[in-house]
Amino acid sequence: MPPSVLRVWCSTPQWRGIRQSPRRTLSADRYEEPFSYFTSGTAGRRVKNRSGKLGHQGLSRLTRAGESYPFSEITNDPDFPHVRSIHTKIRGVSKENPDGVNRQQIIRQCCRSGDALFLVREPNNPVDSNAIQVRRIVYSDVPDEPRLREQIGYVSRELAEELAPKMDDDGFVLMAWIMNVTGGEDDEGLGVNIQIEEYRPAQSK
Repeated sequence: MPPSVLRVWCSTPQWRGIRQSPRRTLSADRYEEPFSYFTSGTAGRRVKNRSGKLGHQGLSRLTRAGESYPFSEITNDPDFPHVRSIHTKIRGVSKENPDGVNRQQIIRQCCRSGDALFLVREPNNPVDSNAIQVRRIVYSDVPDEPRLREQIGYVSRELAEELAPKMDDDGFVLMAWIMNVTGGEDDEGLGVNIQIEEYRPAQSK
């Protein structure tokens, strides 16, 4: 059964933490979080169901484990309707992650236009309690079960101030996709322009 956004989100420590304690944080170094909520049923978006069988396409995906997951593989779900799209630029792309890997290296090696991203709350951030991480989504070795990978930056402070309460209190799910990667010439740092897609629970107004 193909992945579905809400179920992926419901399986992450972020979702469980919000339900158990609004101030629990999702550690930035917890890579390879399974997107098991991407398995059928309700979700902000779900991966297109092409066939219940593995087939050649499924086999090819097995060889792509770790590669970026394309946003084009995800479709709308009526239980988590789309609210709006927001064009913005990822902040903090020149910093290092807790494991010491520089985000510029990740962006240079792994990020391309059309790649899917997932936005994760970081309420215990010492600088900004509204902080929202931007994380990569990648193929796993299990068909239609994408995983969360490295953080490549943050949503801007101004935008996070608006979006964080919706994520914490109203259960909004935020995904994004890379519009383009900028810079990189003459030792210029890389930047990432993204489009955030905002989804709300169907019962919310």
